Amino acid sequence: MEFLAIMVVGTLVAVWGVVGSRPTRRMFSYLPPVIPPEMKPHSPPDIWQYRPMDKTEYAEAVERHTNDPAHNPFPLPLPSEGEQ
Repeated sequence: MEFLAIMVVGTLVAVWGVVGSRPTRRMFSYLPPVIPPEMKPHSPPDIWQYRPMDKTEYAEAVERHTNDPAHNPFPLPLPSEGEQ
C-alpha cells in the first residue's frame, strides 16, 4: 500500500512539473493562420482532354477559354504532325 501511495505522489509531482514548465501561449502557436477565401492563392485550372484536337476544335476551345476562363480550361497544345 505504501508503494502505491509513493507511486501516486511521484506521478502527480512529475505531471505537475511537466505542465508547469510549458508556457501557455505556446499552445496557440500551432493553429493555422486564418486566410479569407478571397485571399487564398488560386490553383491552376485543370487541363483535361480525352483525345487530341484538330486545328478547328483547338481554335474553338481557345475562344471558349477567352470568353469564360472560369468554366473552360485552356486546351492542351496541338500535337506535332509526327505524333498524330
